[in-house]
This record gives sequence, C-alpha cells and structure tokens, in this order.
Amino acid sequence: MGEWPSLALDSNGDAHISYSDTFNGRLRYAQKAYDFWYLNTLDYTSGAGKFSDLAVDDQDGVHIGYINENNHNLSYIKIPDAQLPELPEVVNSY
Repeated sequence: MGEWPSLALDSNGDAHISYSDTFNGRLRYAQKAYDFWYLNTLDYTSGAGKFSDLAVDDQDGVHIGYINENNHNLSYIKIPDAQLPELPEVVNSY
C-alpha cells in the first residue's frame, strides 16, 4: 500500500509511479514495461517519499522529487532511461 502517488507515461505509453510505502515509510517506484510491473525501493530512509512528484523527460528519463518528513529534506532522484537509479540527492532542507 502506498500514499502520495505520482504517475507519468513515457514515450512508449508505459506507466511510471512513485509513492511512499505506508508500512515502511520509504520511497517506492513502480514501472510497467512489456506487460510486467517492476517494483523498486529508491530511498530506504524512514519517512521518505512524502509528496512525491514524478516526471518523464523527452528521453524517457524519470525524475522524482519528494520530501523526507523525518530529516526534513527535499530530495531528488534521477533514473536515466533503462539504467539504474542514481543515489538520492538532497536539494534543500526545511
């Protein structure tokens, strides 16, 4: 189960979803490709994924911004097309 979902489609019409895992409080990412769903945890930090916002660029790279409510960070993760996700980057703190 999740909360704070964000959805975008890539150039092939495949869905990409980011959300906060309500059980563990981690940022999760789901991608549908070739009729299968692939699920990944992108940020294992407790409290990650609040207010996630996902976008897909013109080269099918995925960009996710989100808040970690426990350490008060605004973070960003990039997933280049068909590649492994980059490490979370803290953009700002509040």
